[in-house]
Amino acid sequence: ANVATLTANVATLTANVGTLTANVGTLEGNVGTLSATVAGIDARQRLALAQRRNARKASSGGNIPFVQLVKVNVGVGPPLPGAAAQNPNNDAVGTTYPNALAPATLYELDSWTSAQISALAEWANDDFGIVDGDTVEVRKSKLLDHYLLE
Repeated sequence: ANVATLTANVATLTANVGTLTANVGTLEGNVGTLSATVAGIDARQRLALAQRRNARKASSGGNIPFVQLVKVNVGVGPPLPGAAAQNPNNDAVGTTYPNALAPATLYELDSWTSAQISALAEWANDDFGIVDGDTVEVRKSKLLDHYLLE
């Protein structure tokens, strides 16, 4: 009887270990999701801070150097309407806009083309509110609004 009881207890313990192992796996997945969520929140806060700094600088007028923004969307987005795909790097959320893809100053943005705006939009996975039919001037204005949190 004792052997039968011990065998049953071992079977129960084995099942419980299996359940615990599955629960640990679930918890690890939840921690990963939580970490990604926290990284996203941090990136959005850093983006808003950079936008506010740019807006303060812009209020003084002139050729302001931009505080570079922060990527907040996962992945790479599609090209803007009418633009060819640029296939930028798929950088992580929280990455500062790369100098090669982002305007350094207000005056530099003013000379940008639709293709340059589209390349940044793809990398950021953000259309900046740009829609089909927007002229290059409207696209620049919408990107400026994004830089200034307007």
